Amino acid sequence: MADPTPLPKIAKLIEAQRDLLEKLDAVTHEIEQLLAGKPGIGATLKRLEAAFERVHEARYHGVYVWNFVKDRAQMKRLLRTLDVEDIEGRMLVYLGSDEPFYTKARHSFPVFVAAVNGLVNPSQSHDLDDDVQATKRRIAESRR
Repeated sequence: MADPTPLPKIAKLIEAQRDLLEKLDAVTHEIEQLLAGKPGIGATLKRLEAAFERVHEARYHGVYVWNFVKDRAQMKRLLRTLDVEDIEGRMLVYLGSDEPFYTKARHSFPVFVAAVNGLVNPSQSHDLDDDVQATKRRIAESRR
C-alpha cells in the first residue's frame, strides 16, 4: 500500500537535493578557480582573515580571536555575492569607523557581517598596508 501523504516526504527530499546541488556547485567553482590558476577557497579565506586581522590589531593592539567555524562560514557566504577586493574595502571602512555600536563591539567580525551591506567601499583598489598606517596614525592622534 502506498504512503497516503507523500508530499511532506517529497518536500524534504527536494530540500536535501537543493543542499547537495549547492555543495556540488561550490566544488565545481573551486575546480574552475584552480584550473584558471586562481587561488582556492582556503587561500582566499586566509587572505581575508589576514586583511581583517592587520587592521583590527592596529586599532586594538591585540590579536583578534576568530571563531573559525562561524566566521569562515560567514566569509564563504560573503564571497558568494562580493569579490575579495570589495570585501577588503568594506572591512577597511568598518574597522576605520568610530561608530559607537562598532566600537562597543570592538569591531568584531560578526558585527561586520551584519553591517556589510551598509558599508560602502570607496575604492576597489585599496593598498591595505597604507590603510593600516593611516589607521594607526588616526588612532595615535585621537589618543593625544
